[in-house]
Amino acid sequence: MLERPKRTARVSAGPRTSIRVRTLLLLILPFAWAGCSAKPDYQKARDLDTPAAYEAFLEKHPDDEEYSPRAKRHLERHAFEKAQRQDSFGSYTGFLRRYPYSKYAVLAQQKAETIRAQELGIHLYRGQPPDFYDWVSSRHLPYRILVRSSSPDPAGTRHMERKWYSELTRRGLFVPMDPHETYRVSPDLSVHMRESVITLCARPLALVEAEVRIRGKVVKAYRIAADHIEQYLLYEIFKDRDLYDPLLRTPPEETRVIEKRFERRRKELPLEGSLALEFEITQQASEADQEMIREFVGFLRDLPLYEDFHAYPRGRPSDRMFSQRLYLGVNQETHSPEASRRWRSAGSSVDWSDWNTKWILSDREYCFKKMTLDLMDLLTAPED
Repeated sequence: MLERPKRTARVSAGPRTSIRVRTLLLLILPFAWAGCSAKPDYQKARDLDTPAAYEAFLEKHPDDEEYSPRAKRHLERHAFEKAQRQDSFGSYTGFLRRYPYSKYAVLAQQKAETIRAQELGIHLYRGQPPDFYDWVSSRHLPYRILVRSSSPDPAGTRHMERKWYSELTRRGLFVPMDPHETYRVSPDLSVHMRESVITLCARPLALVEAEVRIRGKVVKAYRIAADHIEQYLLYEIFKDRDLYDPLLRTPPEETRVIEKRFERRRKELPLEGSLALEFEITQQASEADQEMIREFVGFLRDLPLYEDFHAYPRGRPSDRMFSQRLYLGVNQETHSPEASRRWRSAGSSVDWSDWNTKWILSDREYCFKKMTLDLMDLLTAPED
């Protein structure tokens, strides 16, 4: 028995379906029309490229997904350009209040910080200057430096002074003096400082306010803000060495006096008799201390100081007899050279506690001649 072919059901659009389609079209068409009208309006605003034109476009098309964000970005650009033209702390902070997440926000904040720092007399560092390592790593200032805190809190004072002493010791740029030790010499530079936190615009920064004093007199004041203030304060002191050197180094007239005295006394050399010079170079001594001792002993050998002059390291005594003996070393506390007729005992002696090893090495001609004259006075004076 043959099967009849199945009939395919036909669905005809009834009245209800037609109503749905028309409703959907009525919902879509306004948005499509709005999109079509937004493009020419945006192009007109773009051609004018003014804040007023972009604001008018946004009033007419506040929710356009394609062109409204573009108009807002241009408004943001114009606002930043206006802030730049005014170039004031208020203009940049006003921009940041209106556009805190703008792509120009970081630059606006930096400009606001720079202006505010200048108004307050603060040197603001955002990174190391190009010549930072040229100054701080390749040079040494032979100054005894003592850091004192101006903090009213005793615990805070001890912490800050210890921190700065450790920083100076670690870097090896100066001859740091421990503020909690007692020395028989005075510092060349004393730095009185106060640390705090300052907000120039939006982010907090460390602030150091420091006064550098020489013999109790304030020579220079610094105000520095940065993420790491220690290195930048040292950098600025290094940069100002031409200010400190004339106040600390030997005056030219004193140099001329020593030069004339040395040339007169040199005519008396070599002195009659024999001299054994025992010098101390310990492994614990700094490289600068060891170098200074070696250089000065070599200077004395080249004169020569006595008709029979013999110099040797401590612990290697000579079997020979000498008419005079002299002992030379470096005070490990002050890094000052000292000499005596008896090793570490009472008796005729001379010390150069106003100087330190680095100082001598940086001005060795004057220092070595002055030290030699002092030794000649010591050796030719009657024994105690």
